[in-house]
Amino acid sequence: MAVRVLFAGGYRSADVVEALLEQCAQARTYKRDADGRFGSGGGTGGGGVRDALSGHETAEALGAAASAEAKRITGNDVEFDFGDTDPQIAAEHAEGILQGLERFPGTFLKRVEVTDLPAGQYGECRTDTRSGESVIQFSRQASSDPEMYREKLAKGGKMRRMGRDTVYSDPTTVALHEFGHSVASGSGANAGSAAIASRWRDKQAAAAVERGYYDKPGADAKAWTDQRMEISVYAGGRDSELAAEAFADVMRNGDSASGLSKEVFDYVETRSANP
Repeated sequence: MAVRVLFAGGYRSADVVEALLEQCAQARTYKRDADGRFGSGGGTGGGGVRDALSGHETAEALGAAASAEAKRITGNDVEFDFGDTDPQIAAEHAEGILQGLERFPGTFLKRVEVTDLPAGQYGECRTDTRSGESVIQFSRQASSDPEMYREKLAKGGKMRRMGRDTVYSDPTTVALHEFGHSVASGSGANAGSAAIASRWRDKQAAAAVERGYYDKPGADAKAWTDQRMEISVYAGGRDSELAAEAFADVMRNGDSASGLSKEVFDYVETRSANP
């Protein structure tokens, strides 16, 4: 059965989509700006965050500054409520969200907040399927215990024999991951991840037949999982996590991001109304 993908201008065949992606990959360079950001950036303040987020003594003051910065970037009202959590952790979370908004200012982000999440879960993105509006949440417990939080993130981002558990190894990249979910939900990138998977499997299946591996069912599926795990172990799971991890990988690592991350990111941009 032929695969067709819905774009703003109508349906395109999978072959056309693949050609667009290849052209995009050949034409672009994933460069970060002078301040080390993939987005438009701004001044760099203390602790790896921009000037507007630097030096606030409370998370409440930081939230107000982040809201003002989001308004400057997008022209829209985005509420940031970090409660009474650690101000520096809040600043680093806000920095990631703002970097995402700089790159995709049309993302329907309504609110950023802290809440009680299950142990070991540092963030969550909830998107209303009808309105497309997203709420990004960060763990209150992790945001209130910087030492524990940073230790856990550093451990998860460390390269091992099987690869790194997650792309995110600091609070800013956690925020980029969650923002990636928001962009993916609005641009159809989760479906895009599945389309990429299908296209890749078709290529591997054809290669397997040529090499005489057709009698080994499942070999191509394992190879696909292995490729996803080059991004991170977490990306090897659900397609939605592949999209978010790929987004964070490119936004954080630029040219050095995984090739698959770049392909997924390109698909996000192609599908987004605000490239």
